[in-house]
Parts: sequence; structure tokens; C-alpha cells
Amino acid sequence: MTLKQKQNGSVIFIKTKVLGGRMKKLKIIHIIQSIVIHGAEKMLMDMALYQKKAGHDVTVVSQYSRWGNEYEKKLEESGIRVIYFEKPKGFNLKHLAKLTYFMIKEKPDVVHTHLHAAIYLIPYYMINRKCVKIHTVHSVASYEFGKIHRIFQRFAYRFLGEVPVSICKSVQKTVINEYKSLKNAPIIYNGIICENFDLPKKKHDGFIFINVASHTDVKNQAMLLNAFEKAFKKNHNIHLLLIGDGPKRKELEYQAKLLDIDKNVNFLGIRHDVPDLLALADVFVLSSDTEGMPLSIIEAFAAGLPVLSTAVSGSIDVIKEAKNGFIVPIGDSDALADKMIYLANNETIVHNISNNNKKYSKEFDFDIMNKKYINLYYKYFQGEKR
Repeated sequence: MTLKQKQNGSVIFIKTKVLGGRMKKLKIIHIIQSIVIHGAEKMLMDMALYQKKAGHDVTVVSQYSRWGNEYEKKLEESGIRVIYFEKPKGFNLKHLAKLTYFMIKEKPDVVHTHLHAAIYLIPYYMINRKCVKIHTVHSVASYEFGKIHRIFQRFAYRFLGEVPVSICKSVQKTVINEYKSLKNAPIIYNGIICENFDLPKKKHDGFIFINVASHTDVKNQAMLLNAFEKAFKKNHNIHLLLIGDGPKRKELEYQAKLLDIDKNVNFLGIRHDVPDLLALADVFVLSSDTEGMPLSIIEAFAAGLPVLSTAVSGSIDVIKEAKNGFIVPIGDSDALADKMIYLANNETIVHNISNNNKKYSKEFDFDIMNKKYINLYYKYFQGEKR
């Protein structure tokens, strides 16, 4: 049987092993630090569920303890085996040995790592050269790992056959720049289930901006609040919804009170009805200092929202100025405020961009992403030189 995969306009034919006329089902192990409510973890959860439904043998390994959250429950209820290793914080040799022994016993066809879990697989990769080794790079290469960790990753990419998969072109550039002499550095854009976000718009008063992100330094909602305060002085009809939680939340709530915008800024915490909240909003706004490929902006596209974002990786790859959104310099609250005012005062432009984005989001459909990953697994499962 032959699979066909298009990349950059070319067609790649992939020969796959068959059993009784069907493709061999793969034994896949996904490994991540912890299954918390963030973008990379959601991508892993959705991918694992898709692969399980397709008939593959899927296991998800969390290096840390169980949180008892929605993502973990969905995985467990689907019948996917989820292993929690309860690793102590920091690098731990005992956990390294325990995980290596587990992997030797399991003998997976595919090992797919996410975030900092990658370094713990290197001893196993040195023992087992045959398994497929995939690592999704969820952020820019210099930010993803510390200096020492990057040295080990360079070794794994160069000599152990581990394949770094970038989630957008900007991330790929940083990977190629950081890890010289890579033999392969494919791109697979993050995907979402677009139809989940294609909901009828909800009527509301005023003009609503929405931000969906964890409340951390790197997401820089402090700059967003400063920008909103400047915009609010010129247009008292605007509102801001902040969806998420994190260590900066109390500080941000206090900042909103000091700026006297707290009546028009709502902190809604972690929500499980994000599609409904996007349907209530007019514009999605992202104020991050660094990103990989934010799923949140793809979700905003699917919901028909213009995206106003700082010039971070991912955003600069998919946002076409004035066609589906706008880019402002990182950390520039004045530029962000100006664009917020511009959009709040130009509903016709917002409406036109909304229609464009619903169509554009189909390029990032969940099925497309998953099929590309499965094709990549099979490509290397055949023992292609890398």
C-alpha cells in the first residue's frame, strides 16, 4: 500500500508495511512533563484521541502526578492508557532509570515527545535505534530548552535519529539555526476541530476583545491591560474578557483596579465553554512576548474573529495584515491600543475579516494535522535513512 503526502508542492510516496491488506497498526507512546491545561497538552490530548479512534495502540505518559483535570479525564475515559510517574521536580536520575526500563519493556513503534520530556528518552534511544523518534517543537528553539538540554537534543537529532517537528515556519527557522546540520526538520502546523468553533455570533452590548491564555509573564497580559486602559480613554464602549489562570492573575486583577478599568475587564478563569465565549466576542487579542504556534489564534480564526497579535512566532506566519488580522511590535502597548481603537471604530472591517477567517481556518483543520503526523510515523517506520 502507498500513502501520498504533499509537502511544499511536491508529492512524496510512502511505502508502508501491510498486514492482510491493511496498514500495520502502530504502538505509539506520547510522553510529556505533565498534563495541565495548556496548548501543547491540548494538542497531545486531541492527537492521542484521534490515533486511538484510528485503531492504533496509544499510551500517554505524564512524568508528573495526576491533576484530575478535564484533559486527563478525557484521555482515561476514551480507553487510552495514561501512566503517571510522579517524578520529583528537577532532573532526576531515578526517574530516568525508571522511564528507560518502562520503555524497554513496552517496545513502542513510535515515541512522540513533547516539551521537556524529550531529554529523558535519550538513553532509550541509544538502546533502541529502530523505533520512530518524533519530538514536537512547541516553541522557539532557544526558549524551548536550557543550554545544557539543547546540547543533548543536538546529539539526539544528529546521531540518534530523533526528528524535530516544528509547528510553524518561524519555529522551524529557529530549530535550523540552533541545531546545525539537521538532516530533517519538517513542519506540521497545529490543528483544531474547526466545526467546534463555528457557532452563530451572540448579540451583546459594546465591543468585546477576548484573550485566551495562561496568566504568566510570557503572555504579558500586563501590557494588554495597559493598552486597554489607553483605548478605553477614547472609547468607553469596549470590554475585555480574559480567559485562563496562572501565577500572575491576582497581580493582573490588582492592576486592572489601579487603572480603573476593572468594570470593563472580566477575569473568567479556566473555562470549558471557550467556543461560546469566542462567539460572544468581536476581536481576539494576543499580547505574548514569545510563542510557538498558538492554538488560540487558530480557534479565533474558526470562530470568525479578527486576530490582533504581537509579532511572535506563529502569529507572523498565519496573520496577513488587514486581511485576517493585525500585527503590532512585541511589548508596544501604544501600538496595541491604537489597533484596538481602530477595530472598535470600524465594524465593517471586522465583519469582512470575520468572513475571511472562517474560510482560512479550514487550512488548519485537525484532520489535516493528524494525517500528516501519521504519515510521518509511517515514513520513518519503514526505516528511511535520516
